[in-house]
This record gives sequence, C-alpha cells and structure tokens, in this order.
Amino acid sequence: MVEPLGLPAAEAAILRSLTGHIVAGVATPEQIDSFRKFCERDG
Repeated sequence: MVEPLGLPAAEAAILRSLTGHIVAGVATPEQIDSFRKFCERDG
C-alpha cells in the first residue's frame, strides 16, 4: 500500500498526472524533468 505524501491537493493532482504520463510512455522531456526535480527537492 502506498502511503499518502501529505501534499496539497493541487500539487498531488499534478504529480499524479506526471506519473501517469511517464508510466504510459507519453511524457515529454519537460514533464520528466519536472517529475525528477520534484523527487529530488528537499522536505
């Protein structure tokens, strides 16, 4: 089971969208970079 990250609703929606595009293989390089930056941020 995946535990909630405690993100604001808008941020969680964006993260779900980016993740879905990456998994589906349709993410743009910009989307992949945004996802990577999110994963590497502090806090």
